[in-house]
Amino acid sequence: CIGGLLEHTWGILQICETVCRLHPSMDSELLVCGALLHDIGKTEEFKTSTNIKITERGMLLGHIAIGADMVLKKIEKIEDFPDALKNKVLHMIFSHHGELEYGALKKPQFPEAAAVYMADLMDSQITQYIRFKKDNAERTEDFRSYSRNLGEIYLR
Repeated sequence: CIGGLLEHTWGILQICETVCRLHPSMDSELLVCGALLHDIGKTEEFKTSTNIKITERGMLLGHIAIGADMVLKKIEKIEDFPDALKNKVLHMIFSHHGELEYGALKKPQFPEAAAVYMADLMDSQITQYIRFKKDNAERTEDFRSYSRNLGEIYLR
């Protein structure tokens, strides 16, 4: 899959399903919804052909705003959709980057939103470690290498 969005979303879904098993008091349907929709805006933020390019809308609005707009438009077509649920779903999209300095519009305010944020962070960080290790272990005989984003990485 070009770009890895499907794999990333699948990874987050798997993490969130595990969280639900560990914490059965969580709203599993809400958590699955957040896992599936948190990056939905990326489908319009980027245009995929032989490569991936940002769209004009994507450049100006970003995937969080685009995703919230996409979801809100669908929710508005559902008769009597509960306001509280609408706000929770939108909040999970707004807060999935966790911190304002990382692009979140709000910090997570309830357990399911926190779980989506942490699953997103976990999946993206682990993927970065794996890719860095794979790309660099073949290039050097050294047992370590340095990543600007991750720091020092053990390669064996």
